[in-house]
Amino acid sequence: MNESAFFDATTVDEISASLQDLTASYSQIVVLTDNHTNTLVLPLLKDYLPATFFTLTVPAGESSKTIEQAQALWKAMFDNKIDRGALLINVGGGVVSDIGGFLAATYKRGIDIINIPTSLLAMVDAAVGGKNGINWQDQKNQLGTIRCPKAIFTVSQFLDTLSFRELRAGYAE
Repeated sequence: MNESAFFDATTVDEISASLQDLTASYSQIVVLTDNHTNTLVLPLLKDYLPATFFTLTVPAGESSKTIEQAQALWKAMFDNKIDRGALLINVGGGVVSDIGGFLAATYKRGIDIINIPTSLLAMVDAAVGGKNGINWQDQKNQLGTIRCPKAIFTVSQFLDTLSFRELRAGYAE
């Protein structure tokens, strides 16, 4: 299994050069967010991504980890002619890391991923180790893959958007 490059920073500015270097060689960039990270975090990253990228957004929460949601994402990628040389960047918490990793591992027999976790729990668990999956018939993480990301970027600035409850869940992990 490949090891992921790990980048830890306080602010987005500190990861900008590394993010730009890692994304430069891909034919296309797809960014997966949930509706919260699309509003709160993606605007902070836009200046450091290639000028053109395609965004996919899922509803926040565990209800997005379904085969139906995966099918909708695959369809959007096929409809937009995302090719085998593309990179998927997952920007969000554990749900985005899980479904994004599953999506990337199964799309055109696998495309590369970068995880940019935005919750403490995702920073210490979901975005690390390559475990990806979706829920099946009300059972958590029953379908999945192991596919390590090319890189993981943790940025403590993103934790400023979290509630105390969400931070506490990460501390417990």
